[in-house]
Amino acid sequence: MKPIAIDLFCGAGGMSEGILQAGFHIIFSNDISESAAETYRKRHEQLGLIQGKNTWLEVDDIKNISGDLIKAKIAVLEDFKEKEIKIDALFGGPPCQGFSRAGKQKSDDIRNFLFSEYLRLVKEIQPKYIVFENVPGILDIKFHNFVSKFDKEIYKELSAIEIIKKELKKINYNLLEEKILSAADYGVPQKRHRVILIGYKVGEKKPKYPEKMEKIVSLKEAISDIAGYDIVMSDYQIESRYGRTKNIITKLPISTKELFNNDYSCHYKYIEERFSLLKEGESNLQLRKRLIKKGIDIEKYPELLKYLINKLSVSKEEIIKKCKVLSNDSEILDLIVTKKIHE
Repeated sequence: MKPIAIDLFCGAGGMSEGILQAGFHIIFSNDISESAAETYRKRHEQLGLIQGKNTWLEVDDIKNISGDLIKAKIAVLEDFKEKEIKIDALFGGPPCQGFSRAGKQKSDDIRNFLFSEYLRLVKEIQPKYIVFENVPGILDIKFHNFVSKFDKEIYKELSAIEIIKKELKKINYNLLEEKILSAADYGVPQKRHRVILIGYKVGEKKPKYPEKMEKIVSLKEAISDIAGYDIVMSDYQIESRYGRTKNIITKLPISTKELFNNDYSCHYKYIEERFSLLKEGESNLQLRKRLIKKGIDIEKYPELLKYLINKLSVSKEEIIKKCKVLSNDSEILDLIVTKKIHE
């Protein structure tokens, strides 16, 4: 079984992509925003994570989420009934607007205190590992009189990250030194810097931060194929055609035993042959340009050939001849590539 993870402050699922790529199964997640949750659900349904079957997304204020509620939701999941589930990792990145260096950094912003709810749930769930993420500004703001969640100690003039580290040690977690990591160093075409703090329960194996990738992925490499021009696709784009979310260890797409979020289509044979003309990763526009340049041996596609003969009411020989040089025959080209009939 895959290691089990909880995803707090999940938003639309940005950190979740990394959790899944690392090989975890997200069994429970939470966010306060219904609009973000809608995106989160739809994305995860594509990967076989189905609400009530093998995962649960609770849309509510984190203050209303308890360890007992999480355990109760997990206990009724179809795929995990009567199984003893232990949480391997708890991930979370509380809202960062109050800490952001791009904002006003108000020390009394109520969102600045949500990290204490994260700490509460760490204590209630007792995961083996924790990963905390936030903006670099979390290192700046000092709290004048912050009361400990666990023993009422008052912290004076400490940053949020310093408080978090002290609190985690009180509940038997060892910690790696926090690091500011750039998403660009790990395959994301964006220079987004985040503070990452990793903790591990006393007695568990010490983890380590991942090594930087050798190659930086540029924005052009990531999305230039959207325009549909005749370009050589990057490895990043090719992988994206099959689903960007891969296990970072096996380099294979996340596995699932069933195909979800899919309606089975039954096509005519000539339509199947039309689909087969497309090379891997090729768009209709790119196919069209290739056929104009090179033509097509339509005899290799007997059902499509019959379809053209029927639509154009011309002989088989004439269709075969015209298909070899398509640069001046948009009528046949339209029928080969789409259902459109040239007017």
